Formats: sequence, structure tokens, C-alpha cells
Amino acid sequence: MQCYEGYRDEFMALRDQLDALDASDLLTRYLGLSARPEPLDLLQNLLNCANGKYYDVTPFRALITGEYPNAVRPTVRQKVDCLSANARRSGFSQLADQIEAAYPAPVFESPQPHSDTLGAALKNLSDLLRDLVGFYFKRLFEFKKQPRYIKIPGSLDVLELIIDERLGLTGLRVHFSENCSSEFTRLPHGVFCTNLEFGPPITFLRMSLEPSSNEYRVMGKRLYEIGLPGRYNKLGEWKPLIYPGNAQHLIDECLRLSKDPDVQGALLYTRLTGHKCIEFAMKSDMELPGEYTATEQGGLYVWKCPVEDTSHVNVRTYDCWISLDSCSAEEIESRLASVGWFMNVLFFPYGATYSWRNKYRMTFGGRGVFMPNHEDLKTVDMILKAYPNTSDGVGLASGMDWCNMGASASNPFSGERPELR
Repeated sequence: MQCYEGYRDEFMALRDQLDALDASDLLTRYLGLSARPEPLDLLQNLLNCANGKYYDVTPFRALITGEYPNAVRPTVRQKVDCLSANARRSGFSQLADQIEAAYPAPVFESPQPHSDTLGAALKNLSDLLRDLVGFYFKRLFEFKKQPRYIKIPGSLDVLELIIDERLGLTGLRVHFSENCSSEFTRLPHGVFCTNLEFGPPITFLRMSLEPSSNEYRVMGKRLYEIGLPGRYNKLGEWKPLIYPGNAQHLIDECLRLSKDPDVQGALLYTRLTGHKCIEFAMKSDMELPGEYTATEQGGLYVWKCPVEDTSHVNVRTYDCWISLDSCSAEEIESRLASVGWFMNVLFFPYGATYSWRNKYRMTFGGRGVFMPNHEDLKTVDMILKAYPNTSDGVGLASGMDWCNMGASASNPFSGERPELR
């Protein structure tokens, strides 16, 4: 890689060159800028990405003739012609026009181009390179606002964005479930990599003798211990927990840590997704003002789902979540209790009814369907005869009514009886 004495990042050097007041003649200034390979390489790789192709550290390798060690690399003119044609083929005609104006053939074909032609080419090239370099550093800086860790779909690998507060994105590091990593870093004084093949495609290598932990791991820690921002589901979604590995040991762990299905489900959620929160759904006959409701403390958020089913105009559904810190069983149990307290305080003053449940539970204790036969129904007949419409019958009816109301206070999302906390 590039880490020799006196090395400086090529795009930083190009930016300084564009900003400097160069007193040399037009031809020297133009040749100094046009000879730089990095802008053409970057543009060709952007076209590769736009066309679903791999990034290539030697994007014009198809133009190389001969075999090593006698291989002949393409000239600037050949690269420009190839790049312009690729841009037009890809639907970027304006970019192709800019490239052709910045690298006009007459300037390269004549040993002493006309000053007007050369001056126009120098201006066009300077404008193109300033736009490209400005956009390049702007995009790198914008990565400071992006999530630091990203799960790579279909695997237990985690991509880490290496961020410098002054420069923005300076590299990538991939963490594997075997507690190893590979990385690429580009700094002002050097370019470094570990466990990397340049391809194409570029491949981050899993260099470890350890077996897979079947977990998301970052520097020896579980991903939820570091914590991904936000939540697993988009607003209004309730997806199954999809895990790209064998999660049985995580399921067993969560079952050991708690006997409460809601706590177990929240524990498993953090381990399978890496998000430090509890997602839950709630519905009520009260509509909260605005789209969002949140507590000033405690990190509890309520999002009002759009009303799409007009057959339930008197019911409002809410997608909610509450943040976690340690993701321990004790904290989750406490946070679930605080959700119940919040719901009581929110709806009781208005006489509104509500029901809520954690989105993910480890077990579902459904009661099934009672199927008494004709012989069993004689019990009902005996009760009716023994307790007719008398004061004793009224007392018994009140007791049964109380019991039935408690038993029927089911959760509308699952049809299950709520458990006492």
C-alpha cells in the first residue's frame, strides 16, 4: 500500500494543486492536471457502481496490452476516450460532454496547442476536477452522520465505518463472528489494509482459526452491547425476526435469564437484531394529537399508525418503542413495567380503553378451544335450577361476571390473557 516517506493523499494533493496560484505557463499547468490518473479512475469506478459492476483498483485494465513485465499501460487519451464512451452508454451524456471538453483531442495531438484552445481546456478541466474533488470530500464528510455499524445482509458480518472527525470517512472495517476483522484505511499520510484482496471484487478475508460464534461480534463484544441506532422494524412494520445464523444457543440463554415470555422476547430481540430497545404495539379508542408522542425522560416513543381500515374508525393503532441501556433481564423487566405505568397515566384521565403487547415473545400460552359435549352441558342446567333468579343467584351471577370480565381482558393482538406483573 501507500505508506512511504513523504506520501500524501492524492486527492488532497490535487485539491491543493487546484487551489494554488500557479505561475507556470498554460501548457505546463494543463499537463500537470491532466496527467493525474486518480480523477479518471474515480469516474470510471463510479460508472462501474452505477452499472452494478465491481469497484476495480485498476479500472482501465482492459486497455492494458502485452504481458507482465512488458505490459503497456493505456495513455491518458485512451482512458478519456473509453471513459467518455462508457458515460454515454450509461446514460450520462452531460458527464461525457464535460470529460471531452476537459480533455479535448487537439490539445493532446499538438505539441504546442493554440493558446485559446489550451486556455478553454484548462478552464474546463479545472472546473471538472474542482466539482469532482469537492463532491468527493463532501461525501466523505457526510458519512459522519451515518450509523457507525451496519449489518451485512445474509451474514453475521458487521461493517464498521471508520470515521475521522476532521475528514469524515477514512476507511472500512469488517467484523466477523469468529472474533476477527479485516480493514482498509485511507489517511492523509498513507493507505493501509489488513486481510484484504483487491480482486475485483474486493474481498475482506476471514482470517481466524476460531469457529463461528453464530453471533454478531464487534471487537469481541456482542453487537447489542455496542448497540445499533434506531429499531429493527420500520415505522408501522411488525416483521419476523430474521437471523442469518443458528440462534438456538441465544434462545436457550434467554429462557435461562427469565421466565417471563415478554422479557424473554425482548432479550432475544436485542441479541438477534443488535438494537437496544423494546418494540411494542398498542391500540386504543383515544387518538393522540400529532403523529409522534414521546416522554421527556425514559426514551419511550409512540407513533400513530395511519388509519387505513375504515371498518374500525373508533380504534387507533400505535407503533411504539422504549430504549434500553444494558439490555439485561432486570432492566427489560423494569422498562416493561414502566410501559404499563405510562399507559395507565396516559389513558385513565380520559376514561379511554387501551391494550398493548410486546411485539416479540418467546412463548405463546394460547388456551385453545373448549369443546364440551352434551353430557358436560348438564352442569349449566344444574346451576340454573339450583340458583334461580333469587338474591343468592344474583350474588353468584355478580361473582361469575367479575371472573368472566377478568378472563376476557385479553390482548387484542394475540388473543391471550395478560399475565400479572
